[in-house]
Amino acid sequence: MPTPELLLLQKVKAYRDRSWDLQSLVLDPAWALYLRNKVQKDVYDIRNLFPHIESWGIVKGLADEHSCKQLVLEALTKIGVNPPSTT
Repeated sequence: MPTPELLLLQKVKAYRDRSWDLQSLVLDPAWALYLRNKVQKDVYDIRNLFPHIESWGIVKGLADEHSCKQLVLEALTKIGVNPPSTT
């Protein structure tokens, strides 16, 4: 089972991928509905993971290591959640 920090990043990736598919692809209506529901669940999961993040430094470190910090911050901002600043 992944740590909450890693799970958060996985959920953000799923949210971004599914959101991109909805905005960029021509989809069958049933598949589009499925993806919209998955995006809603991703948002729900991300918001509910926030209280369980013990180390935002780990989240930042993983995002920096994989060159996706800005993408993660953009997704979290779009969802309406902001991690505490870590310096």
